Amino acid sequence: GRMSFQVPGNMLISGCMMTFYKSTPAVIFWQVINQSFNAVVNYSNRNASVGVTNEQLGSASLAATAAGVATALAFNKAISASPALSSGIIGRFVPLLAVAA
Repeated sequence: GRMSFQVPGNMLISGCMMTFYKSTPAVIFWQVINQSFNAVVNYSNRNASVGVTNEQLGSASLAATAAGVATALAFNKAISASPALSSGIIGRFVPLLAVAA
């Protein structure tokens, strides 16, 4: 959960997201792993003097995970429907769009 592992940890997760992006279970799995990792890092480095309830943390994490999964699946579907896009490398960049969502 330390900030010193934020970049190497996210590099590993992003690499896996860009490698395993074609199947729906893999997209869901890696989006959940990514959001869980980010939630742990953010929780570990929060300002503890500001009160945040577990319900707020849970709903924020669930919303971020749902948005990432929905974005990744929607872009994967749109790209696979277009022969011009699905034949290129553009599909590998879908996880980056999903993380930014």
